[in-house]
Amino acid sequence: PDNGIWEMEQKGQFTHSKALCWLALDRAVNLMRETGASRKRIKKWQEARDRVSRVVLEQGYSPKARAFTQKLGQQELDASLLPLPIHGLIDPYDSRMLSTTKAVRDRLVVNGLVYRYDQGEGQLPDEGAFLICNFWLAHCLALQGDLDSAHQAFQAGLMGAIHLGLMSEEAHPYTLEALGNFPQGLTHIGLINAVLAIQQAET
Repeated sequence: PDNGIWEMEQKGQFTHSKALCWLALDRAVNLMRETGASRKRIKKWQEARDRVSRVVLEQGYSPKARAFTQKLGQQELDASLLPLPIHGLIDPYDSRMLSTTKAVRDRLVVNGLVYRYDQGEGQLPDEGAFLICNFWLAHCLALQGDLDSAHQAFQAGLMGAIHLGLMSEEAHPYTLEALGNFPQGLTHIGLINAVLAIQQAET
């Protein structure tokens, strides 16, 4: 258990945290192959990676919510699960990922901007929308071949930039007031990755 990407007050079994454990193990396996590690050592790390993958794919998805959820075995939606296909943990066209993307668009978007999570029963937190989530959504939609929607999510995220082109952590969905940490490097990284994904999908 940890506090998750959003640094929640209560510790829990956050699906996103498990996914990043998988990511670390997967990239470590790639590095070991490149550096000539023994087959036995590589196999041991692969087995650990695959165990984590099974946890995410089997316990992190809720058929009831029709989405990967914030915590294992629960129902709350969380936009931090949009990067699962970006990292390569699941195929972007997998039905579970398609339904997760749809759930985020249906339940976490306000005036084009994406909130990071709900609090159950569709209640959004009392804060601004998280701009990185717009770029995760755009990136994910590009991987799924829905370029029109990817452009819409991307352009909505861009509205959170100030006149200097800098972006904050959050933005008010109606006034576009910059909220939270400013400038936020994570937001800009998400923007760049989304641009590259859209360009690749277009070509």
